[in-house]
Amino acid sequence: MPRIFLSNFHFEHELADSRFVPTRKLLEINARNALSWAKMAQEGDVIVLPDVAAADDIVANVREAAKGVDVVSGDRLPQGAEWLATPWGWTTSMIELSKKNRWTMNAPSINVVKRVNSRRYAFELESSTTLQPEPSLLAGSTDDVTSFLNQSAASEWLIKGEFGMSGRERIRVEGSLLNASQLGWLKREFSAGRAVVIEPMLDCLDEVSVHYDVEPDGVTHRVGIVALTSDARGQFAQAIVGTLEDQQVRYAEWESVLSHTDHAARDASRTGYVGPLGIDVMRYRKRDGTMAFRPLQDINARWTMGRLALEVARN
Repeated sequence: MPRIFLSNFHFEHELADSRFVPTRKLLEINARNALSWAKMAQEGDVIVLPDVAAADDIVANVREAAKGVDVVSGDRLPQGAEWLATPWGWTTSMIELSKKNRWTMNAPSINVVKRVNSRRYAFELESSTTLQPEPSLLAGSTDDVTSFLNQSAASEWLIKGEFGMSGRERIRVEGSLLNASQLGWLKREFSAGRAVVIEPMLDCLDEVSVHYDVEPDGVTHRVGIVALTSDARGQFAQAIVGTLEDQQVRYAEWESVLSHTDHAARDASRTGYVGPLGIDVMRYRKRDGTMAFRPLQDINARWTMGRLALEVARN
């Protein structure tokens, strides 16, 4: 079945606020990111660009990268159940668009998508292991945050919003003092009914993303592992994929921690999620110099750049 790739790369923004309206600049960024779809699109597929950014050069670049793939926007969208809707991540607007155009879709409940993508969900799952970095806290108010920072010994912290991606929606705090900008961000998060996660800064040695397909019948398949590199801001920089044999050798020492990612994938399935699932895992150095794993650093119930890299390597 031919696929329609929908370029809603601002997915988490809409999850956090269903009233979110992307700016023109963000839509243009989405259009440029549509080149990512071109890496895995096949002949007969369609890539949808945002209306505001369907510039000739972007369309030409996508078509050059994906031969035999059409690029459309606006009122040129194909219609009918012979098309499989494939958004970056499922949101209310993507479901409505798919219904309007009568596309086939395998969309889970939006409440399920929100839950599995939230840092609250990852925190709760990680709390059930012995591998959660300590001290950590799921905080629901500014008082919770300040009290925790004042009572804890760590000198550097990351405070992450409930929804965020690629190093965004987070603040870095030194000691226990929050500046006016940081306090303002916290108040906005809490006034919107969202929690934050406080965790110590970790001395990262390396990171991988573990990828799954979660099927409608409840079966989960681990489809591969991708090495991740990030920039100084913690934003995604590159995904490195080896052969299956290379993965088995490279990640042999990670096997014990993968039982936790497997469990998380099964839990997402029991929650009602279906679709691609990526889980970021970190290996880091503790204060005493020993090495430790963080099994559920982030859970992404959507497509990711790492998963696209894996699909390209597999095909």
